[in-house]
Amino acid sequence: AYRDESAKLRGFRSLHPLAHVFRSRNPNETSVLVASGPRSSSAYRIQVVNVTEERGRVVVRVREHSPTLANPGRAQLTYPYRLLVLPRLDKHITVKWEGRP
Repeated sequence: AYRDESAKLRGFRSLHPLAHVFRSRNPNETSVLVASGPRSSSAYRIQVVNVTEERGRVVVRVREHSPTLANPGRAQLTYPYRLLVLPRLDKHITVKWEGRP
């Protein structure tokens, strides 16, 4: 299980897609930051599809949703991201973007 703590990172900006793992203030937790970089519409968002624990790693699957004709959003520069807090497992964390090569 994970907690989505994205609301606590107001104003975060990343120029490139990234996935960064860092230690949380709580020694029993690990934080994973997933960001897609700058986007041109407020309709872009990142969805956490699932988080699974495998033998030697934890796999975080994410999907970026883009604007549609039904929901074009506002034309403005945005920086979609998700901050996840996972229990500390001492395993390698892999982030897989669905729908990207």
